[in-house]
Amino acid sequence: MKFRSAISLAIGLAALFFTTQAQALSIYDVKVNDTSATDTATLSLQNQNPATIKNAVNDAWGDDGLFAALGRMTPDGVFTNAYSGITFDATLAYGADNTTGILTLSWTGNPVAFSADLALVLTGGNNNGAYLFDSVTFISTGNEVAWQITFTNNGGNLPAMSDIDLFIRDLTPFDPQTNPVPEPATMLLFGTGLLGLAGIARRKQS
Repeated sequence: MKFRSAISLAIGLAALFFTTQAQALSIYDVKVNDTSATDTATLSLQNQNPATIKNAVNDAWGDDGLFAALGRMTPDGVFTNAYSGITFDATLAYGADNTTGILTLSWTGNPVAFSADLALVLTGGNNNGAYLFDSVTFISTGNEVAWQITFTNNGGNLPAMSDIDLFIRDLTPFDPQTNPVPEPATMLLFGTGLLGLAGIARRKQS
């Protein structure tokens, strides 16, 4: 009897392991302007109301500041704008099925560009995947959000997309013509130049 119990326990643990692996999220599931997420989470939701999802997002990632609702894209391509500062135009294109697609966001007027933290929540049926992006750059002429659902439903299948909810914080406007966001390589060269100047100054003092 103990032997059978041990086998049952092993089978149960193995099933749990493979189920967890099948539902594991990747930072590469969603890309914003070809930038991968910095973190992922599966949210515990009572319902799929945007306010409920926002609270869950802030429970997961609100230590560095609270997120505000940016908008929701529904499967039929209707985008409900929820952010008061910018009115977005949005389009949705699906891949071969409703588990992949591209969401395009643009707007007219100011600011021409901004950087911000973004949280994106994909829902499919009663399941979800949440993705965090730190300091992403957006430009008014168009921003591409490429997404794919990798979490599974209770039957072990990939569910079709139900909604895409976007949340934003730390929005910082800038003009890319006069104040471009520094790239890592540019910052490295700048830092190297400062070190070189410091070395020259020390030699002159000597």
